Amino acid sequence: QIRRAKHSTMMFLHHIFNPPSNRHCDACKANLEGHWFACKQCSEYDLCEKCFRTRNFSHDKSHDFEQQRPEANAFINLAKQQRQRRHLQRRAEYLVHAVKCTLPRCKYGSQCRSWKELWFDYAQKCPLRATNKCTKCNYVRRVLHYHCNHCR
Repeated sequence: QIRRAKHSTMMFLHHIFNPPSNRHCDACKANLEGHWFACKQCSEYDLCEKCFRTRNFSHDKSHDFEQQRPEANAFINLAKQQRQRRHLQRRAEYLVHAVKCTLPRCKYGSQCRSWKELWFDYAQKCPLRATNKCTKCNYVRRVLHYHCNHCR
């Protein structure tokens, strides 16, 4: 009984301090464990080391990748990822609302107006949009990418 209790306690502690990654390689769909590579322009595009080294992926070749290392505390890393996802989710909601909204005053207020300005006035006419050098256009692109991946 004691041996079984020690084993279950050890397994419990292992899973608490080594939670499974919620990131997946966008090329081979494997869980990202250890080091991985993230696209600098697309916040939601990650590759495992094997796919990156063998160039086994179809992604814009002009984009740069940056090697990512897991943080020492996996809980901090997971919390950071969740905050980023919530932020993108809220921005995607604002963008979807702004595209459909015809009211001069609505419940989203300044967010609705700023997304309308960003989407209709700025992003559609930006001369740098096609070159991926405009930070505002890249931000809108990241929000759209998030929305496309999570739209129901």
